[in-house]
Amino acid sequence: MFDKETERYDLGTKLEDISTATFSINVPSDAKFGKTTMRVLIEYDDPDDGFGDGPCDADQKTEWGEVEDYSITVTEPEIDTSNISVQTTSETCVSENDGIIKVDVKQTSFTYNVTVTGSSTLLNSQISGSSTMFENLNPGIYTVCIETEELEYTQCFEVEIVAAQQISLKATAENGLRKYTFNVAKGTAPYNVFLNEKLVRVSNDTNFEVEFKEGGKLEIKTAKECEGVFKTTIEDVLLLKNPVVDAVELLLPIGTEKSIIDVLIFDVQGKKVYQNTEKVQDNSVTIPFKNYAKGIYILKLSIDAKPIKLLKE
Repeated sequence: MFDKETERYDLGTKLEDISTATFSINVPSDAKFGKTTMRVLIEYDDPDDGFGDGPCDADQKTEWGEVEDYSITVTEPEIDTSNISVQTTSETCVSENDGIIKVDVKQTSFTYNVTVTGSSTLLNSQISGSSTMFENLNPGIYTVCIETEELEYTQCFEVEIVAAQQISLKATAENGLRKYTFNVAKGTAPYNVFLNEKLVRVSNDTNFEVEFKEGGKLEIKTAKECEGVFKTTIEDVLLLKNPVVDAVELLLPIGTEKSIIDVLIFDVQGKKVYQNTEKVQDNSVTIPFKNYAKGIYILKLSIDAKPIKLLKE
């Protein structure tokens, strides 16, 4: 027995002698799976009392029409194996914490609930349309689980928001030549090579060679300013500021492998006024020199480098 209130669908009225009616029916989520009956009724206009409730209503003597029954099978819906995809966008710059996780679905007829779990993160969202997005995420490992309300179905993914990193590279020199090979480990291409503030080379490859015509201050920059600058020198130690006010700032040449160096400073009479072991960080050494008298000093390092004349102000 059919329920006219909940199981009836009206395809409208057709006035032509020959016509076609189409209609889409969404199967209710609580429908039982298996075979069922679909009844199609066509009612013709009654010249006495118009349309009724169908050709087989209570007034069968005056209603005209046709009835056909069809056997149909309601099958359990399935999730396609390629239905769900998860994409990540890593952190753009150090400490920005702007990672993104995006979840896309192809079968939009289902209702999806998404949970993102990290070391200190628990986020929830329902997919609207075909996708949802989680933004401003810290670098780290996340578990993304997508649950389908209509089915007892859950699919989980493990993804990573990769932390942004400062530029890192290794440079090696050919003996006796100003030809250098650079191997970039971290940093976004293209790589711009500057010598004494002038652009001398641009490379999109992480491994490249450059031959220099002179020595001086070398800088390599990436496509992102926030990734920092690789600084070194060609051939000689470079004193970044002279006269010196508060500190002696040195830039060391390519090939300096030491993590610490010994520093000696003498006044013009040859008297030793400073002796210490200093750390090398990013090819640079900073020597505190604030509380010294104005004048000329000579600096010597425990590496293959010429003595450097300092002017203290």
